[in-house]
Amino acid sequence: PITAAAVKTAIRDGALSLDDKIFDILKLGERAPRGLDKRWREITIAHLLGHQGGFDRSVSGDPVFLLQQIATDQRVRLNKLTLDDMIAWMLEKPLDFDPGSKDAYSNFGYNLLANAVETVSERTFEVYLDETIAKKAKMTTLTVAKTELKERAMDEIWYHFHPEYDAEPKVMDFRVEPSYGSGGLACSAADLCHFLETYWISGELKEGNYHYRFHGSMPGTTTVCAQRKDGVSYAVLCNRRGKEQGEWNEELATKIDAALDDLKW
Repeated sequence: PITAAAVKTAIRDGALSLDDKIFDILKLGERAPRGLDKRWREITIAHLLGHQGGFDRSVSGDPVFLLQQIATDQRVRLNKLTLDDMIAWMLEKPLDFDPGSKDAYSNFGYNLLANAVETVSERTFEVYLDETIAKKAKMTTLTVAKTELKERAMDEIWYHFHPEYDAEPKVMDFRVEPSYGSGGLACSAADLCHFLETYWISGELKEGNYHYRFHGSMPGTTTVCAQRKDGVSYAVLCNRRGKEQGEWNEELATKIDAALDDLKW
């Protein structure tokens, strides 16, 4: 949702348009390999926002969770892996479908969107968020997540599966830095509610009356946030997640909604 809000802010400001091609914005032709799937050139900002960019994790996997393989293939150390490495690795792969032909949830597509915002704004994603989304929503804790203890924000969780680890390992086997557009952001639950009071989960500025719910998880955390029809917004951030996600998010949302339904406002 925050990445969507950043992209739509850039669109309102005239720095991006829905029809812009991500291949052109990021100048991917300069690093495109031989045998590049030509459909890469067709992917638009609108495709990526709508999860129609051609990437289907149920077919070829989610690169956000294939970081060790990417690091090995790109010949870099895992703790030095960047989004550029992920993009270079993905450029070697064929798309899973024609852009715009179907919907398939894509974390990687939102990483491309965050990179597009950085490119057109000539700022890091964190600085852009601080000067736009966080400023408008009065968020004070929003930051790009960090894997290492010495770099993490105060009270930021460490990204691990539970209960495999009962103490933080010296070398983390999952990295958040390459995925700052798709789950690699951190803030307090209160600040996430500030965002929900200012923007719709779709990324639009909040006007009218809609109902949205969004959830997700990664090693070390599972999260659900919602904008209810009665105008109440909520966010729940958990600092544990089992290796098998199960129905945690659905169960959390069901119980919270039931509790709120019982309240007399």
